[in-house]
Amino acid sequence: AGYDEREVWLAGHGAAWTYMAAPDAIDDALPPFDWYLALVRAGARFHRFPADCLARLDRIQAVADPDRARADTHARLLDSMATYPPDGCISTPHTAP
Repeated sequence: AGYDEREVWLAGHGAAWTYMAAPDAIDDALPPFDWYLALVRAGARFHRFPADCLARLDRIQAVADPDRARADTHARLLDSMATYPPDGCISTPHTAP
């Protein structure tokens, strides 16, 4: 609830599917949780987004998730992603961890 599935075009990358917050579900006063922003940043780096996109993500302020179990679950996911892909190359197929 609160999200719309959309196809977006990423310059230099092509089409991608994403979930975007529905206009009536957006509250600009709410910062993202730190684990969520870390996942977005990791994905952007993995897919070699342009430097200006990465810099914009780096300027976003996040907050700690008060739900420790949820935060810990996502921390483990981020830790498992630290060494993926094994050779640091996204141009060849890899098996997800």
